Amino acid sequence: MAAALRESLAVDLAVAVGPAPSVDPPSADPKPIFFALAGPSGVRVKSAPYAAHPDLLRILTAKQAMNLVRLAMLEGGKAGACRW
Repeated sequence: MAAALRESLAVDLAVAVGPAPSVDPPSADPKPIFFALAGPSGVRVKSAPYAAHPDLLRILTAKQAMNLVRLAMLEGGKAGACRW
């Protein structure tokens, strides 16, 4: 999904998130949510536990996705170009 988005929009980086799993508050082992970041070097996939107060889940998930983009840009910047 991230690679197709990057291709269709003709951008350097594209991020895709989801699908969001159902929330089970009493669960000791929360289900993961997945993030994909597509860049010139390919697609990087990460996951994180989908666990937080229900009012904060969307905000937390968006911040985690943007952090993945931030880290990729920092990594690319060390070499002088955003290769990520």
